[in-house]
Amino acid sequence: MPLIPYFLLEPTDRTFWLLVASTGAALVALGFVRWNATGERLLRTIGETVLVGTVCALVAYGVGAIVGG
Repeated sequence: MPLIPYFLLEPTDRTFWLLVASTGAALVALGFVRWNATGERLLRTIGETVLVGTVCALVAYGVGAIVGG
């Protein structure tokens, strides 16, 4: 889901921010799925899912920037 903006639009700064927003929406949706499956507190499940996903995305972006220049 997060890469859909790059398949539909030209790669610009706007497309990058659409990618960030779609990734956030996907992480929130996964948090809802986790909440529904586990019955834990809603804000905790969404918050943890978004936090872990954000850290993983930042690490991947950083590694890509280092490797790709």
